[in-house]
Amino acid sequence: MTQQRWTAVDDYLTDLVVRPGEALVAAQESAATAGLPAIAVAPNQGKLLQLLARLAGARAILEIGTLAGYSTIWLAGALPDGGSLVTLEIDPRHAEVAIANIERAGLADRVLVMYAGCIVEESPVRDLYENPRHPYTLGLLGSLPRLDAERPEKLLSIEGLPPDLIDYPKGCPFYARCNYRIDICAHEMAPLKTVGVGHKAACHVDISVAQPTTEHPYEVV
Repeated sequence: MTQQRWTAVDDYLTDLVVRPGEALVAAQESAATAGLPAIAVAPNQGKLLQLLARLAGARAILEIGTLAGYSTIWLAGALPDGGSLVTLEIDPRHAEVAIANIERAGLADRVLVMYAGCIVEESPVRDLYENPRHPYTLGLLGSLPRLDAERPEKLLSIEGLPPDLIDYPKGCPFYARCNYRIDICAHEMAPLKTVGVGHKAACHVDISVAQPTTEHPYEVV
């Protein structure tokens, strides 16, 4: 079978049986607009994933590799009330597009930020963007290009590398890369504590009022 015939069969099944909703179509379009790799599942494959999850009676799903959130939206549609889906994405630019798509689909109102296996911030989606309270979250948001910007902005990068997970640091895992670090951070990991309505952060420093303790908050690239 030629690629042309294969694509034609896929399109026929999609139009006849699958019929993706507006949120799924919008997710595909936003991924293309943002220039994300065209490696998402096809609509009929997404529908198959949803059916398999329903047949399995899944109440919790782990997805590794979110991209633009297209397959995430399909999988979430299989969950019953009270179900949960955790999706992991390493690329901050992909994550920004995915968060917008998942939020548009009405599937998420909270986000967890993890660093080196630890939850460092938990917040309503919009509050996280408007009021980040952990230095790692602040660095992530500074490294994201704005899709609505009229011209390219200079982005920030977080210097250094993640910690060795075999030789895990004693204190905060972000300590070596953090521009708000203080002495206690080197030997004591801060617990998640409430910093706003439904908003928690694991940091000894209130970065909403504190000044960076290093000369350059983050490197401009």
